[in-house]
Amino acid sequence: MIRMLLAGIVLVLTMHGAHALILAQQGNQLLIDGQPATLTFARGCQTVADLPMYRALGFNTLLVTADSPGSRQLTNLETLADAAAKAGLFVLVELTNGVWSADQYADMRDKNYAENATYFLNAVIPRLSKHPNVVGWVISTADEAQSLSSLGTFVDYLKRKYGTVENLKDAWSDRNEDGHVIAAPPVTSFALLTVLPLDRLLHLSASKAVNEKIIADVTAYQGLIKARNSYFQAAMQQRYQSLEELTLNWQCADDWQYDSWDTLTIESVLKHAQSHPLASPQSMLALARFQLDAPVVLMDWWAKQLALRDPGRLVFAGGQHSYRTIISLPHSVNGVLTECYPGYAEADLEMQNPHAIDMARRGNQFIVLAGVQAHSSDPAGLASAMYTAAVHGAAGICITDWAALRNGTEGASGDYAATVHASLADMQRRDLLGRAPLPTIAIVYSPYAPGPRGGKRAIYGYLPDFLYPGPGMLFFYLRGGTRFGQFDYLAADDLTRVPLTRYQTILLPSALDVPEAAQRALLSFVQGGGTVVADIGAGTVQANGNFYFLPEGLMNLFHVVNVPGIKHVRQNLEVYQPHARFPSLHAGLRTNGIAGGYMIAQAVMVTPLAGAQLLFSTVEDNHLGKPTVRARAVLPVKPTYGVFANQFGLGYAVYAPFALYQLWLPGNWLFGEFHQDLFSRGASVALQRPIDFIPSLASVSRYADGSVFVWTRDQTRPEVEVSNSARRLYDVRQGHCELGEETTRLCYDISGFHVANPLPIWVKPTPATVRFVTNQIDRRMMDFDLEVTGEAEDRSSLTLRIGNGLYPVTPNSRHRLLLTGLADTQTALLDTDETMTLQADAHGVLIVNTTAARCRVRLIPLDAPPPPAVKSDDVLIDLMPEFEVTPR
Repeated sequence: MIRMLLAGIVLVLTMHGAHALILAQQGNQLLIDGQPATLTFARGCQTVADLPMYRALGFNTLLVTADSPGSRQLTNLETLADAAAKAGLFVLVELTNGVWSADQYADMRDKNYAENATYFLNAVIPRLSKHPNVVGWVISTADEAQSLSSLGTFVDYLKRKYGTVENLKDAWSDRNEDGHVIAAPPVTSFALLTVLPLDRLLHLSASKAVNEKIIADVTAYQGLIKARNSYFQAAMQQRYQSLEELTLNWQCADDWQYDSWDTLTIESVLKHAQSHPLASPQSMLALARFQLDAPVVLMDWWAKQLALRDPGRLVFAGGQHSYRTIISLPHSVNGVLTECYPGYAEADLEMQNPHAIDMARRGNQFIVLAGVQAHSSDPAGLASAMYTAAVHGAAGICITDWAALRNGTEGASGDYAATVHASLADMQRRDLLGRAPLPTIAIVYSPYAPGPRGGKRAIYGYLPDFLYPGPGMLFFYLRGGTRFGQFDYLAADDLTRVPLTRYQTILLPSALDVPEAAQRALLSFVQGGGTVVADIGAGTVQANGNFYFLPEGLMNLFHVVNVPGIKHVRQNLEVYQPHARFPSLHAGLRTNGIAGGYMIAQAVMVTPLAGAQLLFSTVEDNHLGKPTVRARAVLPVKPTYGVFANQFGLGYAVYAPFALYQLWLPGNWLFGEFHQDLFSRGASVALQRPIDFIPSLASVSRYADGSVFVWTRDQTRPEVEVSNSARRLYDVRQGHCELGEETTRLCYDISGFHVANPLPIWVKPTPATVRFVTNQIDRRMMDFDLEVTGEAEDRSSLTLRIGNGLYPVTPNSRHRLLLTGLADTQTALLDTDETMTLQADAHGVLIVNTTAARCRVRLIPLDAPPPPAVKSDDVLIDLMPEFEVTPR
């Protein structure tokens, strides 16, 4: 396969090799020399000899890894960057840990670490920043696992330091002058070290030399624990003015007091939390915030150092293996290299956890380069993951292992190299990467509830066992989107950064941290017509750590007051009465969940205020209920369990005093009905398939340019309904666009991955239905078929407004119009041809009137069109304006 590629390719030098690139960020999109661009590369290509093969596969960027300040290695990297430029490749420089870091835990408060990092930057940046084809830097030195705040047990420390038991035994063994082992520790597994108390571990061996090596590691670990506690104490001193204030805030009992700041340790906080598992006190929130802030501060320092030393280049956060760090990244970085591969995150071999891309975009504030593993799935799975990345708005793709491509590794359905080559070529041809998704649903992701574990640590949050598994299971189930498209994930602070008018519904599952400014943004959003759904824990940080309370702003939004005290219960929900916002919920229907048929395990009672309506009451029954028509009593103003809906302004605020998504997931009763009513309102796309609203073998998404991606992975021919108040026609290849009086449908003749782009063709309102088929649209000709159906009087005429796009319609330009009537078979031409010359108006709009119910329209420019714009390699220019937002 690769030999065939190399035999037919000619490497062409692109324009960017001769001058410094002009780089810019526009939301989640990358601009190079003012034009939209994408970056495609593989990890591990580090030799000049591989570049022809690498370029032949379709990659346009080389990832160069710098892990040492040594002059010899930097010279090698410069040679590689020069060769990449000659091969027409952009360059990303990844900074990783190496000899310079001395295998230290990372923390900017550590003077030695800061000095070593500064020395590394001062050596690398001047040498590699002078290369004009460098697009940006990837910071993989601030991995969460490197942070001192994430220091685990002594065994975790040993695993990180030595990797395997064999390496550990080798390091702890005593050797003679000839290097032969004369004494070895009796260690057969890390599990053995886990159960040994410290005093026995210090005398594990009969050999004094071996014990001294063990003691050295124990001493080093204890030094790290002391340093971590010192940093924790400093952070708490900065947050609280005195120990008295901390004691009051944390509600420390008499048996849990601190005599001095030196006695405040992370171990003591964790020990107290073990005896108060449901209290979720401020102490655990403070510890979680400390753990969350450390990698953020570290990434922020590196990003600002790079911006200072090399202004104008882009900065990407690398080493991002967990969602909880991705959602917390500082705005000092331009983008993210997501590497939530199966094994690091959930074992999603088909799509490879695309919700990481949505979390990294943060409402299109960051450029996302999606990491995709080749060896974790077969070639078909690799292709699926690449296309999924495009659906979710990635501006680039990184194939994590070049070796699997270079060596021609084959899977069950072909070799990886052929798959990557074909997929990248198709993505470039159809301009799939780098589009800006515009979902109508946003999820506020607060990284506290731990969620399912991935790899060695919790990947969703920092609070151990808090309302486990938290909303992480929901995020995973929704990773492919619904029939109404994809999701945006926002940090709470993003509620004041992202225009909320683009959304119809905002979910706040276990959103423990909702700052006051974010609360005000939510109030304004709902007042304007949006819907907010939240559950227990919303605003816990602002409610002084009492997660069964609501802060003032959210209390005003939901019009409920929680009763202190959470209780263990076994309950389901029953629809209390019909509600205009949820037409699919019929009175008497019940939910069920994954805990023995129940969906509520812990709850608090709620006192409703004026205006709050009971949407769901609770029942201690796990049998499915049937719709019942019976009188409902007026809701008493007294504490009760249930779900409440409050009309606020033009919108609705829904509140559940329990973890709504702890035990209630897709597939459970009423989950689909409730969320279909939530997500369908104002949806910009709706996939038409006879299946549940979460399709397992289909995806649909709409973008800021109005384009629509639809992908069916079975034999079902896709059909999508799109919001289109402007009555614009779509370029539907292998199918047709059907424009009705109130709806627009994109209908395809075959399954697979399809892209429909809106055309600058608008149809004057008419009761008739217009069927539009694209034949050819380019700079030379516009050719399409029209069929108008309906009553005879509705089919008499049709008016089209055609603007400038791929087919040129410039102000006052002249065009030859050929109208050809089509017979019923759409093959035989009638003798009703009309030929005329039309002229565009001063605004560059061409008016075309047709009278035939079925005809072919052909336009040919009579004025010479301007030459095509000069574009960088692999860059396609998007001429489509942003589509309209459907009012709520």
